[in-house]
Amino acid sequence: MTNWSKRLATRFDTLPPMAKRKTSEPEMPKYEQAVELLEQIIERIESGEIGLEQSIEQYEQGMKLIKHCRSVLDRAESTIKKLSLEDEEDEAADTAE
Repeated sequence: MTNWSKRLATRFDTLPPMAKRKTSEPEMPKYEQAVELLEQIIERIESGEIGLEQSIEQYEQGMKLIKHCRSVLDRAESTIKKLSLEDEEDEAADTAE
């Protein structure tokens, strides 16, 4: 893993959830597509096939994708916790009867 991919991976783990999206922002891809795009960005930067300015632009795009992915994962985790809690409550009600 090179410095670029380490930076992206480290940032991915430490980013706070994404703020509410403004309506003027472009539509973000699905989670799987965003991860694929991130992998492509990392590959282009690491391979040196793009120059410094383009690397910086790609890095910025990668950071946006990471924030988006983090937001998707946070929402999924919240949904799972909610469903688990509802299931536990249902089980408790069934055993009380």
